[in-house]
Amino acid sequence: MGTAALLTFMAMETLTHLDISDTAAIEIPDGHISQAYLDVQRTLDLFVEVGYEAAVDAYWQTRSMNGDGATMSVSNGAIYPKQQILDLLATNPPLLSVPRYYADGRENYLWYSDFYDDATKECFVRYGKFIPVGATITPANYAQELVNVDLPYFKELVKLVCLIKLVEYIEARQPQKAAPAPSPIPVSSSTVEPSEKLSTDIKSPKTLRSYEPKLTPAQYALLVKCLNRFEMFRSNVEVTILRELFGGKKTHLLQVTNQRTLTYIFDKLSENKLIKKGWITVATHNGNFISGPRRSAETSATSNPHYITAQQFSNCRLSNQYKYVEHMDDINEAVEQIIGE
Repeated sequence: MGTAALLTFMAMETLTHLDISDTAAIEIPDGHISQAYLDVQRTLDLFVEVGYEAAVDAYWQTRSMNGDGATMSVSNGAIYPKQQILDLLATNPPLLSVPRYYADGRENYLWYSDFYDDATKECFVRYGKFIPVGATITPANYAQELVNVDLPYFKELVKLVCLIKLVEYIEARQPQKAAPAPSPIPVSSSTVEPSEKLSTDIKSPKTLRSYEPKLTPAQYALLVKCLNRFEMFRSNVEVTILRELFGGKKTHLLQVTNQRTLTYIFDKLSENKLIKKGWITVATHNGNFISGPRRSAETSATSNPHYITAQQFSNCRLSNQYKYVEHMDDINEAVEQIIGE
């Protein structure tokens, strides 16, 4: 598959998850985000607010010019803006994760997306020095003020989010389809209580690889304590699960809440020869980790998971070299305890 085709496929996968009806993000304090990146998000929101209204007006004007008026069916109205989104993502790969994190409903979605990791170091630095515009953004000065924002990908980000909101606007006005008749529920000899937690065990036909762990039982216990303390996964992990995962005995689908911090911890383990140096290859081959956080974690983890790729882990590793890792000092202390055990 060529690069353009691959990007288009990834973009199609992203568009599949634009529904925000049940994917509200878990609230996590944003105090660790520097002011410059908060200013970028606020400025982006201001431009999107004005740009989205203009996009809606243009949408209705286009329909009126076609002579169809407001009575025209809107069932196919979202096709063109969706194609624009696909084209935008295909030509600007760092934006690929933004729609998914926007759909999570998080206030600072740009920071929590993979945008800063997937863009260049120069881009990250320039965003970190951003000074917000002083003028109020209005339809009259929108175009000029947007030109004045000298940040790579910023104009594309504004356009992307405006298009996403436009698609939501159009699809919300589509006629509701009649619900299909419920299928008969097959009678089974065994039942599953609704309150039962879905298992993280994933049946996989492929041969699992080992992380070649060299941890003692005491070190496993300390590592699990570290991972749970810093909430690396959507749910707490147990020693048994981690031993099976590292040993390649059984694969578990773990939802990661902070990819950069998890990468930092695993790199520390590999530096001290507690797991193999090429742990990223093993993790992506086994399909152990999916991205998060999401409020509907159990559902997304089993129905349509977003597996963390080797490229994402590698981007996190590169980012960790020049960007502060959350809880870094406490993690270093915990890793030292593991090593010294």
